[in-house]
Amino acid sequence: MAVLIFDLDVGPDSAGQELSRLTGWPLAPLEWRTFEDGEFKLRPLIDVRGQQVVVVVNTAHDIHNRIIALAILLSALRRQEAQHVSVLLPSLPYARKDRVTQPRDPLSLQWLAGLLEGCGLNALWTFESHNPAATDNAFRCPVHALDLTEWLVMISPTAPVLMHRMQTIDAVIAPDAGGVRRALAVREALRRVNERVLGFAMMDKRRTSGVVGGDSNVVGDIAGLRVLVVDDLISSGMTLARATSALIRAGALEVHALIAHGRLTQAMMQRLSDSGLQSITLSDSHGQGHAQPVPVALGFEGSEPQQKAQARTASQGMTRLVLPILPLFAQRMRQTFRLP
Repeated sequence: MAVLIFDLDVGPDSAGQELSRLTGWPLAPLEWRTFEDGEFKLRPLIDVRGQQVVVVVNTAHDIHNRIIALAILLSALRRQEAQHVSVLLPSLPYARKDRVTQPRDPLSLQWLAGLLEGCGLNALWTFESHNPAATDNAFRCPVHALDLTEWLVMISPTAPVLMHRMQTIDAVIAPDAGGVRRALAVREALRRVNERVLGFAMMDKRRTSGVVGGDSNVVGDIAGLRVLVVDDLISSGMTLARATSALIRAGALEVHALIAHGRLTQAMMQRLSDSGLQSITLSDSHGQGHAQPVPVALGFEGSEPQQKAQARTASQGMTRLVLPILPLFAQRMRQTFRLP
């Protein structure tokens, strides 16, 4: 008896289709009906009684409708007596707000966990959550949180450009104190691959009332080094652009970025290019293209190192590399699910 896959997206390139191809598990038919007033219903079109089910959800677009649709489908699967229902959320929404940092702060992730578990969630699968410990605490059901390091180790041999880039890195950078654990894990993985010791530094970043400050200070010596900034999420690109500029002013020879989640707009790419960033690598958890050089407008401002880095980026074209996350999920799921 195979695991059934339901996907809230449709189309030949959907995540559900790809997971089905990688695992050999069938993609089950699903009715999604939208009413005139915007309400909708979801109904599995096959018998799920006694079955193990995986629901694939991409919340990169239309996040709130996707969450409500997921809750409705979970409820329907539970009412139809599915044996075990797992949800694959490659990018976990509301993970930013997993703890109280200001008076009267909401615990948004805890609310999301309560909603999904109340509707019938038995296990969650996600990639590089903002704070793995907080995610475990928010959910009562098992959480399979795959991390950036194991994805990097798995995907690098299949991407020669990334493999070569990682072999040239001299130091790993955490963008703030909260990202130190993640950056050190990537540093250790690169140490094993490159068989040499890598440096480490971090940015002094603080956020007050939603305003970022302090990220112009580099804690550590990175002069003359090729550095890799590691983070879980890129939204506007402002933090990464500021960090890149600060690292170049501190003497970094090249600045590259490794990001778990994000959707890169042209405006964001221009901002990063202007800062002197050489390349950005991220997963396709939000779904996008692949390797692509981005043209940069000439005409530079800032310090001499900044101008040189911007000129080098302009001549070579800053590269974005978007690599698949589903092969790692498929591998781990095949190891986890017990099939007769």
